[in-house]
Amino acid sequence: MVGGFFDGDDKSIAIVAERIEFEAEHNVSEYSEQTIENFNLTVALLKCAGDMVKRVDYLLNGDEDEDTFLALWADRFGVDESEDAEDPEDEDAEDEDGEEEEVDEQTDA
Repeated sequence: MVGGFFDGDDKSIAIVAERIEFEAEHNVSEYSEQTIENFNLTVALLKCAGDMVKRVDYLLNGDEDEDTFLALWADRFGVDESEDAEDPEDEDAEDEDGEEEEVDEQTDA
């Protein structure tokens, strides 16, 4: 697989993650432990985002078909592609009988 849909721009995510990771490891500015933890969280999220972009890139570039994309996405990111994205708190949600459920809204007085 080669990708290429984003003409290499997606590599910027990895570069930013590496730079933040380097700063966290060396901590020349002597940031607090909390700040370094936030750096490390940012690195983890960027790496995950980079993987997501790579999957999209392969799909858009025709290197994988949609079924492969969905299967690999679910495997890597723990998202079941068969899950319904409907928000259970949605005011327009329907109950099991297909009728709209009423949602009580509280107002501040």
